[in-house]
Amino acid sequence: MWTGTYEDAFNGEVKKSIDLFISNNKDLESFFGVSVHNRKDGFSYFIGNIDAVGTDEYVLNSGNYYTELVDSTEVFLMYQEIERKILNGSLNIKPIEIAEKFDRLPVKVEKYSISKDGNYKVVEIQIPVE
Repeated sequence: MWTGTYEDAFNGEVKKSIDLFISNNKDLESFFGVSVHNRKDGFSYFIGNIDAVGTDEYVLNSGNYYTELVDSTEVFLMYQEIERKILNGSLNIKPIEIAEKFDRLPVKVEKYSISKDGNYKVVEIQIPVE
């Protein structure tokens, strides 16, 4: 698990954690990243896969999810678009509440695919909803 500020994330700290995870799990074809926005200046990011054993766990709710298929190395703009649609009423979902919420989308799940050369990209995002 990585925990840090938005500035740290912007400066590549989450990417470093993902790269380390991939280097320790070379046979994976996919993995998940879960961001939990539970602090004012940043967030926690859990990286894992059903088949990869790590030292940290984040158990996802088996409830409902809003899902978007994507094909990107960056999803920030997708999240902004989802937030815009929620605010203007064109997307009628209610993201789950967490104890300390510092983001309109407090929990975000990203499914990544890994190519043979080790590059990875987001292929699906999920927002847990009520």
